[in-house]
Parts: sequence; structure tokens; C-alpha cells
Amino acid sequence: MRNTPMAHIIILRNGETLTGQVTTRKFSIKTSYAELTFKKSEIVHIHFENPPQFTQDEMLLLASDVHSGKAVPGCEFRVAS
Repeated sequence: MRNTPMAHIIILRNGETLTGQVTTRKFSIKTSYAELTFKKSEIVHIHFENPPQFTQDEMLLLASDVHSGKAVPGCEFRVAS
């Protein structure tokens, strides 16, 4: 049996989805109190600003912590073939 990586899903603002692999290892978010960096394995999801639901970027962690602010650009994604 081949060990295949878990597929990640990106949902675009228009509702379309991309399936593939996020290759970025860490993500950062600038909050009102600090710039925080988390490993990809610690993150459940990232919502990017999309009013009215999300007035700021939001990062939910496995530990159930939610951090809001501005996500630092820099996500690499490889689309499944």
C-alpha cells in the first residue's frame, strides 16, 4: 500500500474548490497584539477576509484557539492531477 499525503481543499470565494497539497510548512497571522506563526500541522482552517462573514482573516488551531488579524502572504499549493 502506497503512503499518499492527505489532500487539502481550498474553497474559493466564488464557491469553487481546489484539491491538492499545501506545501507551505508554516503560516503567520498579524494580530493586534503580535505576529504569530504556526506549523501547518497545528492549523485546522484559515478563513480569509470575506465580509460580512469574516471581517478579518481568521486562523483556527487544533487547540481550539482562534486568532484574527491579517494573514501574512505566502501559501504554496500543488493542485492534484
